[in-house]
Amino acid sequence: MKNLVYFVVVLINVIRAQTPTQTANAYYDAGLDKMKKGWLKEAIADFTKCIEISPYYYEAYTQRGKCYFDLGKKNEALQDYETSLQKRKDYYLTFFYRSLYYRDAQKKDLAYQDISKSIELAPRFKDAYGTRIQWYMEDQKYDEALRDITKIQELDDQLSWEVMKGKIFFLQGKDQQAFDQFSLIIGKNPSMADAWYHRGILFMKKEEWQNAFDDLKQAKKLGLNDSTLHIHLFNLSMKLEQYQDALNSANFLIGVNKKHSRYWLWRGLAFMKLQQHDSAIVSFNKAISLQPSYEEAYLRRAESKVLKGKETAAIADYNKVLQLNPKNAEAYESRGVYFFDKKQYDKALEDLNNAVKYGAGGRAYFYRGAIKDMQGDSKGACLDLKKAVDLKYPGADKAYERACGMSK
Repeated sequence: MKNLVYFVVVLINVIRAQTPTQTANAYYDAGLDKMKKGWLKEAIADFTKCIEISPYYYEAYTQRGKCYFDLGKKNEALQDYETSLQKRKDYYLTFFYRSLYYRDAQKKDLAYQDISKSIELAPRFKDAYGTRIQWYMEDQKYDEALRDITKIQELDDQLSWEVMKGKIFFLQGKDQQAFDQFSLIIGKNPSMADAWYHRGILFMKKEEWQNAFDDLKQAKKLGLNDSTLHIHLFNLSMKLEQYQDALNSANFLIGVNKKHSRYWLWRGLAFMKLQQHDSAIVSFNKAISLQPSYEEAYLRRAESKVLKGKETAAIADYNKVLQLNPKNAEAYESRGVYFFDKKQYDKALEDLNNAVKYGAGGRAYFYRGAIKDMQGDSKGACLDLKKAVDLKYPGADKAYERACGMSK
């Protein structure tokens, strides 16, 4: 009987001795669970109770510090990290979290020092490798990033790291190496939207517009659907005369940002190319309402108005552009061509002179040459038409040969 009583007393003492530790563990686990759910203030309360019960619970200091950091309480975070390291000098996670603090504080050397220590202590810690790779890329330390990618691929062979390699080659200006890398990835896994996207950008650099368009469309089909992609798609669609695709991209961009005047301009341009001039004018109106000094929107609205027969309103838009910018060569050129079509040659010549003066292209020289030819100024006509030929204005070759009696 005495032995039984002694055993019960010992057992009770053991349970009592273990209860604080068990309770500390329970609070710690509860804190972790709340962290995962984003309940940071509640997690801090649990970690604090854990520490009150077990002041040497270094993991609790580390996790509470991370909660403080995520809440913007940076000083409290650093204090907890320092306390954790006092309790245990080789806890890899504390070094990792403290590196994030130093990076945020623009103390890059200390950040690299801590994250490298974290990796040294835990060589299979993928999050630390991934974070350091991102920092290397931000800091344009591309060779170091490539070395880390090689290391992390031993732990994680996902193709996303191969995509990262391709991005680094691209940033290093190694376009062919990057192109080959993305092509290799697409061959291995055709569902990698990022690889299609970046190869499309490389096709753009090569001015292989159709290939670029096809790759970017494939990236979109695979789920990549952001503003940058649609900006590229809009420009490629216009270049390739895929105007419905251009309109779709403009509509997407407007859906993202209804107050961006350029997106409304682009929508109007797509409608113009689709011969939907009423809709184009509505879009240009919106662009101008958002940016009342938008010269290009007035110019394109004037073009649509001319095509709709609203000539007086079109001239008002050209006048508005020249009020905003008296050196706008395109406005002079377009208004000059309008006057030419109306056989108001003196007004046309005055505008075309200004267009040439301020840097207009072949169209201004072509029409000014035509006026000079009609006015009997053969020498001036030939000089202008030759200039139009040099600038590759359509039809200038034949006009020059006819007016000047010679080929270019």
